Amino acid sequence: MSGDNITPPDNGMIYLVNVHCRLFLRKAFGINPDGTPIPNIEEFNDEPIKTYRAVKTVAQYNEIVRVLTYWGDSNFLASAEDVDPKASKIRRFRKANEKVGYNYAAHFRLLHTENSDGTPKTVLLHRGLDGIVLHMLDVFDVILSAHQQQGHLKTDRTLSALKPQYYSATEDLVKVLVDDCTICLQKNSGIAKKKGARKPITSSDFRNCFQVDLIDMQTIRRRDVYGKMMHWILTVKDHSTGLVYLVALPRKMAKYVAAELEKYFGFVGYPSIFHTGRFTIVYQ
Repeated sequence: MSGDNITPPDNGMIYLVNVHCRLFLRKAFGINPDGTPIPNIEEFNDEPIKTYRAVKTVAQYNEIVRVLTYWGDSNFLASAEDVDPKASKIRRFRKANEKVGYNYAAHFRLLHTENSDGTPKTVLLHRGLDGIVLHMLDVFDVILSAHQQQGHLKTDRTLSALKPQYYSATEDLVKVLVDDCTICLQKNSGIAKKKGARKPITSSDFRNCFQVDLIDMQTIRRRDVYGKMMHWILTVKDHSTGLVYLVALPRKMAKYVAAELEKYFGFVGYPSIFHTGRFTIVYQ
């Protein structure tokens, strides 16, 4: 988990991640990075704290893991003799934790694996969806890692990278993290709003005037059906009928624009006036 020390260190990125973590935990769960609740949280958050059933507190998470660790196997108990010391120990534990144990065992299971350094690791899984269950102090790191791997491509792409592996990564939690992502805010801050056309272009006949433009989609780029990343959208509009032609382009390059215009003009015919943001061509 990212630390709660927000004093700016030499590495500015670590500082930004720590600030982002603190903000996420406050908005999502109303807690500090050490897991303690924030007093009077309603004074800091614009919206009330939601309850995320898919995410457990650290105490809840540890209790579920503890109970399931000693809960034992039902098939083993069914075949074991009454005097078996191992079976007797499991039965005593089940009786002492009967109130919550059967509920935990019905909804969760443990997966025993290893970390990259070879040390043992226990993962809590949801039985229904077979996804990893996280506690509140682990959610930020998991979602941030997926968000960075997806190139900061907003909520949908980040969520698709997390599902179905992580049960606890909900759409609302991903959105909370993405909305305050420093990199995303820097990427989108340079897109200034522009005024619309002061004087609309009018035309009486079809193909009298076509207007072409390129829309920058680099901040929300997508792959086409062939797996190629598309960064721009070419638009061609006929100002008489309002017919609009849209096509995705991988790059803002003349060869791609020319190829798509040739394809479109071959289908509908050439216009009398061809207007772009830089020049106007009038065909005689």
